[in-house]
Amino acid sequence: MKLKDQRIPVMMAVDEVTRIDDWRRHQPALPSRSEAIRRLVELGLIASEARRRARPKTAAEIAARNTEIILSGTPYRSRRSTRSAKNED
Repeated sequence: MKLKDQRIPVMMAVDEVTRIDDWRRHQPALPSRSEAIRRLVELGLIASEARRRARPKTAAEIAARNTEIILSGTPYRSRRSTRSAKNED
């Protein structure tokens, strides 16, 4: 278990605290409000990192991705239908 030695005072609106309390009540073991906030922050950071990894970061990466598609020789219509079929699964 990590040592929790950093105090971060934060002001929140009543509706934000209500949403946090509602979330924590639906957890298997009712966490403290502080623990709930730590968990929610961790979930948000994980989601943000995953989104950042999933999308291209630079124009060069976008160009490289498109070049791979072009060089594969797959016609545009075929790529679209393949993509649609994958999204339906």
